[in-house]
Amino acid sequence: MRMLRSLSKLLILITLSLEVYTRNETGMEFISVTSNLTVNRGEDVMFNCNVRNLDGLQILWRKGYGVISAGESMISMDNRFSLTVGNNRHSLHIKGVKMSDEGEYSCEITTKKGIESLAHYLIVQVPPSISTIPANGIVRVKEGEPATLRCAVEGKPFPGVVWFRKDTQLNSVHPTCSNNTCITIANVKRSSAGEYFCQADNGITDPVRSRLLLTVLYKPEVWRAAEFVQGGSGDPQTLSCKVSGEPLPTVAWYKDGQLIHESNYGGVKPGIGANKENYYLHITRSTADKFGNYTCEARNSVGRARVYTELHGRPSSPAFLDSRAGSGYLTSILSWRTESYFEILEYRILYKQVKKMEWLSLSVPGNSELSQYTKGLQEMEWTLSNLESGAEHECIIQGRNVYGWGDPSNIFIFKTSSERENGGIWGQEFYSSHSKPVHPNLALLFSFAAALSSNIFIMSH
Repeated sequence: MRMLRSLSKLLILITLSLEVYTRNETGMEFISVTSNLTVNRGEDVMFNCNVRNLDGLQILWRKGYGVISAGESMISMDNRFSLTVGNNRHSLHIKGVKMSDEGEYSCEITTKKGIESLAHYLIVQVPPSISTIPANGIVRVKEGEPATLRCAVEGKPFPGVVWFRKDTQLNSVHPTCSNNTCITIANVKRSSAGEYFCQADNGITDPVRSRLLLTVLYKPEVWRAAEFVQGGSGDPQTLSCKVSGEPLPTVAWYKDGQLIHESNYGGVKPGIGANKENYYLHITRSTADKFGNYTCEARNSVGRARVYTELHGRPSSPAFLDSRAGSGYLTSILSWRTESYFEILEYRILYKQVKKMEWLSLSVPGNSELSQYTKGLQEMEWTLSNLESGAEHECIIQGRNVYGWGDPSNIFIFKTSSERENGGIWGQEFYSSHSKPVHPNLALLFSFAAALSSNIFIMSH
């Protein structure tokens, strides 16, 4: 049927053409003028071919070599084309203009002198459109590698393209593709992650933009809340670590190299914070059987990292409470408190005059009658003798229980009086004290304190 219809229209065209050649010219004149029309894609357009004294001559509409209509008959099969004819008016209409419609349109009249024609030129504009590559707009790149952000841009005339990071235009970024449709970040950092926008504008409509999300991949980083945690109270206790990484790492806990499963593992159960950065290991009862080395390990597709925390039963670092003059000549009484959930067996004391280099060492039993034990806090006092008159002295104390030596105290500094009063009792108003942190190297003294040359005798009380 379509073929028969086409043949029928072709016969009409031939007949009309022959008919045009046999007619006499009667002063035909174009009223319309040549035009250049610019329309946006999807809009409607009309070309006029108004003629005075047509006197029965037929008008043909062409686009290039293709015939659209002859007289009042449509030749084109495209139903978007139509005619308006009457009273010297002959107009060609196109509905919903496409890019393929762009070009020259002419109306032609064949006379004895030849073909008279009037041309119109159609320019089709296309508003800007933009899309991301890939379509989901997500670009994943490992830290330190280059990242290329791309957009596919269309429009006529071709739009200008600018790039934004959030709402700030990236003037310093050099394009790496034609027409600025892509940019490359040579060395991606974590701070490079975030939203980027490519924006296209050709003046036909408002600018359009498309969003890309740059995700920087990096191996996990893990931080522990503490390297050493004192336990043994019998109460609930929690170990923790903080994890970051992209993609989001999975985290596992180990005790002495053995994986702790998600279920309650002998009174030890993993947990996670709402922000998925903080991870916990909940211990139902902090008892000696829970002591050991715990590992917080994080893994993702880029790598893994781990930190270690020891849960132990050793004493805490002693905290000095007070110092006062002793009852004997050149003596001072020091008191301190140590946290330990197991009996402290002994204390090691180092002391010296501030201006001197040599440390004196003595060992003090922890089960002295002066020792007090309350909820893990064990208080103790001891009298130091043979001190220098009117001088500042330094003292460090370390405690030991069945699980080993704890950390040493801060350096405690106290000053004795230079006057002797009331048969050997030192004036309290001249007596002062304070403390300061132990230098790391000084803590090593405890490992060989017994080897010091001085002989210090433990005083009886």
